[in-house]
Amino acid sequence: MRSKPSGGAGPSTSAFSAHGFVSGVIAGGTGVLVGHGFDTLKVRSQVGAADGALSVAVLYRGILPPLITTGAARALYFGIFENTKRMLEPGVAEDKLSLRSVGVAAAATGALTAPVTSPFVTLKLRQQVNGGSVAQVIRDVGSVGGFYRGFGVHGTLETIGSCVYLVTYVVAKRAMSGGGAAAAADGAAPSARAYCCGRARARSPA
Repeated sequence: MRSKPSGGAGPSTSAFSAHGFVSGVIAGGTGVLVGHGFDTLKVRSQVGAADGALSVAVLYRGILPPLITTGAARALYFGIFENTKRMLEPGVAEDKLSLRSVGVAAAATGALTAPVTSPFVTLKLRQQVNGGSVAQVIRDVGSVGGFYRGFGVHGTLETIGSCVYLVTYVVAKRAMSGGGAAAAADGAAPSARAYCCGRARARSPA
């Protein structure tokens, strides 16, 4: 689940900003707590796992890796995005940045964070589908390379997905100038992409 990018209109983009890092930590942890149970249901449905008894413990199985790492990953994600924009067009106000720079910053964000997130995505999916402790899953995977199996798909989806998601958000925000409409567009635009990405990751060879 993606959280809303930070950054408003007007301020200069010339200086380094820590706002993206801080907001990413808060948004990432909150998103995992709220959405992990639903994410487990989605993954089990995508891979055709038997329903069985779906208790709270089953729905939140595998939450530890994303809970620990998602805040850091989101901090990295939004921190890179905000500061890459500043590097590409230093001194330009947020609402005056070109969409080309936004797109380049967004794609770079996805590409740079994909190697960090890939092992944790693999760990989470294996726990959600097969169960077992973190240590057991690590033993089953067997090597560092095992955690990067399917990385080509993951890296591609993160790069393209980040570009589509963040550019759509910026365009919607500028077009609808705040309020609920831009927030609704932010949530709706990446939903189909997120579902397809989830299916591809879940079906990558384990």
